[in-house]
Amino acid sequence: MVNLVAAQKPLLHGLMKMAGIRPHTVEIEPGTVMSIWVPSEVMFNNRKERGELLEGLVVNNKDTTIPNFSQRIHLLWGGNDQIFKLELAQKMKEQLGDKATVEGIEKAGHLVHLERPCVYNSCLNNFLASFHAHANTNQFSF
Repeated sequence: MVNLVAAQKPLLHGLMKMAGIRPHTVEIEPGTVMSIWVPSEVMFNNRKERGELLEGLVVNNKDTTIPNFSQRIHLLWGGNDQIFKLELAQKMKEQLGDKATVEGIEKAGHLVHLERPCVYNSCLNNFLASFHAHANTNQFSF
């Protein structure tokens, strides 16, 4: 099977450059780099707008505190996510506490629900079904 996006990537890059849009790499957190395509004039001519754009992309998580949620949380994460690594999901799970779980979906990147929709839906259905099973077991406890 041919990956059409990969096959057309050079053409798409060329068209975007002809339109005056250039790729720029931004480090959104240590070790995590993201490429964005923006109009060249924004990045090189309008310094104020450039600073605002880059400031909006940077997420400062030093002072981030995750609230204590009472409900169960299930993180579905792409095993090949190049934007937010699976290690970040593990850290989030630890910060969320005992009611949180993480499930990595193999052969999926950042857009898990689009790249592996059947696997994603199956994982989501299993998580939601666990609520029904949990409710049935609690119904008869004394």
